[in-house]
Amino acid sequence: MDEPPRKRRKTSSPVRPPSSPLRKPPRRPSFASPTKASLARNYPTLLPTRTSPRQDIRAKGQQAPELFVDGANSSPEDVEESSKRLPRAFSAPRRSPLAEASSVQQNQPSRPAEEALDTEGQKKGTGKPPLDPVLENKKQERARLQREVEELEAHVSRCTKEIQAEQKREANVDLPHAQRADLIKFIVRVAGEDAQEERPTPVSSLLCSFLPFSALTIPPTKQSRPEKPIASHQPVELKDPLPYLEMFTSFSLSTQPELPKNKLLSSSSRVHQKHTIDISGPQKLLTTQLVITIDCLSNELVDMHVIRLPSWAERELGTFMRAKAKERDLGNACWAIDSFWDIATKRAQYWHRCEKAFARLHPQRTIADTDDTAAAATESSILSRKDLSRHLGRDTLFLQDKHVLLKINWCILFDLTGEAESNVKVECAVPAVWKEADASGTFDKVPETFDLLCQTKGVFEATRIMVALLFSQ
Repeated sequence: MDEPPRKRRKTSSPVRPPSSPLRKPPRRPSFASPTKASLARNYPTLLPTRTSPRQDIRAKGQQAPELFVDGANSSPEDVEESSKRLPRAFSAPRRSPLAEASSVQQNQPSRPAEEALDTEGQKKGTGKPPLDPVLENKKQERARLQREVEELEAHVSRCTKEIQAEQKREANVDLPHAQRADLIKFIVRVAGEDAQEERPTPVSSLLCSFLPFSALTIPPTKQSRPEKPIASHQPVELKDPLPYLEMFTSFSLSTQPELPKNKLLSSSSRVHQKHTIDISGPQKLLTTQLVITIDCLSNELVDMHVIRLPSWAERELGTFMRAKAKERDLGNACWAIDSFWDIATKRAQYWHRCEKAFARLHPQRTIADTDDTAAAATESSILSRKDLSRHLGRDTLFLQDKHVLLKINWCILFDLTGEAESNVKVECAVPAVWKEADASGTFDKVPETFDLLCQTKGVFEATRIMVALLFSQ
């Protein structure tokens, strides 16, 4: 029998058959391979920019006139040929459905990134993202406030320059007309007032006044009720506080502000103002003039001087006021003037009563003077200005006869707050024979006894008792 043929081994042919389109070549995973979207983040010019539909419409609108002009210049045959031609568009080569499926699968992982890129491109093409309106309003408010601050700083700097120029200018030199007009305009602009008054509209300019119709009735405006201020313990702001300040004092005050001459350096930014204060008492017996310099920006007292003071008050009041002027303590100095006047008038009335009551004990008085004093006392009990001015600066009174001398001393002192205080003392002088006979030391106890009587009876009653004890009737 014939043997079956041997099986031949299957060997691969050297020519490789074409691979199936469904079979994909090995490739790297999509998360590890760079895509167009990932590369476009760092290289914005990698992908072509898309034009918006509005730009396409504008481009077509610009091309239409050109085609119309070309058609007008060309021959009828060229127009027919161009009309027969069909518009050609770019067409990609046809591919098999399997290849299209494979390409769709390959491009599918990168689609979200491309969509994100497209949205970013659209945002960049259309414009900036919408802004927060609240933030924009705050920015506008900040810019407006910054402009106001710059304008106010410019006003302050010009005011400082004008003040410095006014201080350097002499008193008899006037400003030129142009500079004065410019300065007036600047002051009006800063004050917020209109230089020209608003004139009423003339009737001839109103056309409705010529029409034969009755005038329209205008309803009355509702009067706005003033709001009641909230109860507060803060000081009430007054237009003119000077009358209220003079209510509790007998002095009248007047001030004259001016700019100090040649007192401010050109490099200094501080603005100083000089005030001359005149203080006059009743019947102008005590008049004082003070000159103070204040800093307008910080409202601080820079300098203080006492210019004028009566001679009779110079020894007591002037010493205290000049000491306070060195300390720039205006409040205590002014309070000292009022309290000193009260005690000085009481002291002058005391001297006048002593002269009338103990006229026989005055060493320089004669019998005729004593009779004239008694007649004047009966005529009028009110102290005249002449007698008051004669006794205002007096601080010592002597009462004596042939044997006894009594010295009364009344001084006015001031405490730390400027309050005036009285210091009344007496001294007694008797013959030496009387002191030798006084074993109990009665004459040495006269000052102490007078102090006790002053505390209980008053100064005049204490003086009357001491005169009755020491002097013979």
